[in-house]
Amino acid sequence: MGCAIDGIDQRVINLRLPLCTERAVVPIMYKLHHIGLFCHSMAASLAFYETILQHQQIARFHADGEYNYAFLSTGGDFLLELMAAPFADSERAFIDEHGYTFHHLAFAVPDLDAAYAQLKAAGLKFVWEPDDFLFVRHFGVFDDCGNVVEILQENDPLPAPDSQRAFPYQLHHACLLSDDWERTTNFYATHFGLHIPFPATQDHGRKSIYLADPAFHPRKHNCLIKVLGALLQTEESAETIPTIDHNAYVVIDVRSAFQTAVDAGATPIHAPYADSETDIAWLRDNEGNSLALMG
Repeated sequence: MGCAIDGIDQRVINLRLPLCTERAVVPIMYKLHHIGLFCHSMAASLAFYETILQHQQIARFHADGEYNYAFLSTGGDFLLELMAAPFADSERAFIDEHGYTFHHLAFAVPDLDAAYAQLKAAGLKFVWEPDDFLFVRHFGVFDDCGNVVEILQENDPLPAPDSQRAFPYQLHHACLLSDDWERTTNFYATHFGLHIPFPATQDHGRKSIYLADPAFHPRKHNCLIKVLGALLQTEESAETIPTIDHNAYVVIDVRSAFQTAVDAGATPIHAPYADSETDIAWLRDNEGNSLALMG
């Protein structure tokens, strides 16, 4: 983690600490690695995330007519991957339906062949078969809602972020919408060994639950998946399935961080407000995707 963690008060640290530790027994360590985001313009997205939210670009992979990727860190090892054209046919189809938005979650494993055999035996539907590409060997599967999950093994580790740099916006979780939160929770627990670090709550009429991978640590690997269920009072399904709804960042002072981002050019969605013991505010990135600030 970067040095900024030392400046975060105990109330924010409490967002990260696991409160219960029941977990499925999965023989392979699945560790959250990154969330992938499609970009209409790599330059515009890099400008937003590097300048406004002060991410650090730790790796860039670009070959004209072949691929265009960037990996950004907020001080920890859960990364944001920006993906720009050229796109594969399946990626273009996704963009045509959902827009330039969050596309996939990725887990790193120590043994890709063993992970492939495990998930194949479990009957998961594969998006693509194992393949070597850039710095990884990887394959893709669909989760229970149809979201793409990339499983990778690094052949060449990515550089670490600058340990002397402050990261005022620290990536905390990615939020998945689900028409059945129990089914989705069980999927990630059964196949990837994720566990529930906080008691489930209600979030504006929806069941809300956080999932942590087996490597979760409040300072060394402090990233989560949030599953947001259907509206409880009407039992309606989430409007768009599959979808990764938003990314969330922890900050020291939500009001200050919100205003700083807006002054720098971020589009505000909702000014800071209190939700239980947590302050929350909402922004849009340059593509219109929702981002939460928490503190």
